[in-house]
Amino acid sequence: MHEAWGQGFATEGATELVRYGFDDLGVDRIIGVTHPDNRASQRVLMKAGLADAGFVRRYYGVRLRLFVAERM
Repeated sequence: MHEAWGQGFATEGATELVRYGFDDLGVDRIIGVTHPDNRASQRVLMKAGLADAGFVRRYYGVRLRLFVAERM
């Protein structure tokens, strides 16, 4: 499915999920985690409004990168 890469689908989906979480579900905080080397997913999360919050504990031996959005 490489033909879908770079088309903005992940960013559109992530942005809508953040909106849905805050507006429809009423959650106060949304988090996302990525493998530290997965720069593409990190860009998607940041474009969707999540901020880089550093690293979290190990998950299956890998330190994961944490991204967070808080309700305003």
